[in-house]
Amino acid sequence: MARKHLLTEAHLHRKQLRRMAVVGISIALVGGLPLAIVGAHSWELSPIATGLIQAIHIMSGIAGGCAYAALFGLLGPVVNRSALAIRALVALGKRSFTFYVFNETMLVLLLSPVALGLGGGLHSTGAAVTAILIWLTAVGLAFLLEKKNMRGPLEVLLRWLLDRNAPKLKQTQA
Repeated sequence: MARKHLLTEAHLHRKQLRRMAVVGISIALVGGLPLAIVGAHSWELSPIATGLIQAIHIMSGIAGGCAYAALFGLLGPVVNRSALAIRALVALGKRSFTFYVFNETMLVLLLSPVALGLGGGLHSTGAAVTAILIWLTAVGLAFLLEKKNMRGPLEVLLRWLLDRNAPKLKQTQA
């Protein structure tokens, strides 16, 4: 996708992006359906068959990921970039490392049996609602950092760790 500039020049590749989105999402749905049926305890399989279905799920998920990238490539040029929701998502993207760690930490703290252990008492819907609320909190915090023109703390730390070990370039007088 990158070598052919499919996303950076999406207006030139709309037909190919549309095809990639439709085919990739279809593959992901078909590849994920068997595992969903097994997960719902509607289909009992041997461990080997279940492993094979999980492998198919993973492989079809790659097609789905490419499809969603293509879909966002199609949506990018037509989205109102000044909309509040878009600005908030951009703020989250600028601080993705910080908020990836934030999301995972909050999920562990709230749901894990080693912390608060709420996950043991929640059904999948409750766990999903919890994850969505954590994500929405992350979006709000990222937007607040953007308003204050602040980078994510982990982005700052990573930059500091990388920059302090970088070799110093000698300045030459011209």
